[in-house]
Amino acid sequence: MYGLVNKGIEEMVIEFHGQDKWEEIKRKAFWEYWILFTAEKGYGEMLNLAGSTLPDFLKNLDMLHGRVNNLMHGNYAH
Repeated sequence: MYGLVNKGIEEMVIEFHGQDKWEEIKRKAFWEYWILFTAEKGYGEMLNLAGSTLPDFLKNLDMLHGRVNNLMHGNYAH
């Protein structure tokens, strides 16, 4: 279920505007916007726990999803 919304947006853009438009959108906005958005919404500290480099962050992404899931559903140890 991870990324379901993102996948839906991707497929919608490709269907209605083509693969080239999707590649343009990714180049111009997604990574930078996502980083700034999450930092502004207060998730910066949590994201720092996943690693200080992109390879470390990607390697720890499943762990990060687990932590977010636990926080949102109250499944955390006291």
